[in-house]
Amino acid sequence: MLARLAPARDHSLNDTELMQYLTLYSTSHCSLCDQALELLFSMPGLAGVQLEVIDVADDDSLLERYGEKIPVLRMGESELPAPFGSEELARFLRG
Repeated sequence: MLARLAPARDHSLNDTELMQYLTLYSTSHCSLCDQALELLFSMPGLAGVQLEVIDVADDDSLLERYGEKIPVLRMGESELPAPFGSEELARFLRG
């Protein structure tokens, strides 16, 4: 699934500081994954950033790599494994 994050009211994160593409490794029926997705959609300053959600259950190698860590957010070569909240996510997005 590929989505664009909606504009936020507060732009405390500068869009130019962010990569324009994020990947969330996730799976269905995962409450932490759902929370991570909601958090991403609520983060200020992420308007226009492309988000790809990949279900690790569809790929054995991804399931082996991320299965016990999901959700995992990837930006470039950096990864942020669960659990993470808004403060950890903001630090991660700033690099």
